[in-house]
Amino acid sequence: MSKYDPLREWLANAPVHSGEETLSFSQIEILLGFSLPASATHHRAWWANPSSDGYHPYAQSWLVAGWQVDTVDQSQQWVRFRRRKKTQ
Repeated sequence: MSKYDPLREWLANAPVHSGEETLSFSQIEILLGFSLPASATHHRAWWANPSSDGYHPYAQSWLVAGWQVDTVDQSQQWVRFRRRKKTQ
């Protein structure tokens, strides 16, 4: 179990027809019940979609739910997730 599971669950339960979801950092913090680390607001790499070899529990929360980070605006503090295309 990861402390980022609430984000994974929220994304996993997003409407099927929803191809993208935009959340403010504050909304994510409310979902999680704790503040995002400073690196999430200062370093774009925190929001990277790592390769299958990379293990970042926060990134796994969106990848496992079938989403990837599309756009991050750190100055306005929001992130847009885009539903990943299913591979055949």
